[in-house]
Amino acid sequence: MRTHRTVTKLMADAQRAGRCAYSRNEAEQAALRRRAKVGDFTRVYPGIPSLYAETMYWNGLKPPERTMHIARTLAQAHRTWVFGGLVAAVAYGFEHQWCLHDGSVTIATSDHGTHRPDCHLKRVYVPKTATTRIEHEETGLFLLPPAMTLLDCAGSHEFRFALPFFDSAFAKGTTAEDVLDALGRMHADPRSALRLLRHVNAKSENGGNRWHAER
Repeated sequence: MRTHRTVTKLMADAQRAGRCAYSRNEAEQAALRRRAKVGDFTRVYPGIPSLYAETMYWNGLKPPERTMHIARTLAQAHRTWVFGGLVAAVAYGFEHQWCLHDGSVTIATSDHGTHRPDCHLKRVYVPKTATTRIEHEETGLFLLPPAMTLLDCAGSHEFRFALPFFDSAFAKGTTAEDVLDALGRMHADPRSALRLLRHVNAKSENGGNRWHAER
């Protein structure tokens, strides 16, 4: 009964903070798993640690909100992680298609070390990550800068999905010079980014639809 009360409090506290629930206590983690087996909770991230959310609450969240819940929780568990990809894009308010949210997050790494393949935790190589990161005031997360986030999205998604990120970011003040500078610092493959720079339109309301119209 005590563990049940503790897990209920873990979940309530997490929801108030816009996070998921987890525990490094094995008994509490086992209780979370049991509640997930009967459908009360949903395991929303199977990594380390595994993250859980109340099923009805989770089903009521929009895809970007789900991604941010996962990111806030992982940031609490791994305090030095620097997020890129969809996490950073959502934090910066870059428009994109919600179908891209698949429960995964991207973090920046400053080494080319061997990492176990993980479809839920993706990594992007960024030299000197610790000095490049931005502490985002609104979310409290460490993020890649906007231009590096665009390069990450350009390398991770098809052109038709990546273009809205660029259109929205440029409407918010990112420039081609910012992206080209980030290319040099990330050592990223320039082909996708350069193609996107040729098509970016800060005045576009929907980059994806515009791309289809130009095909």
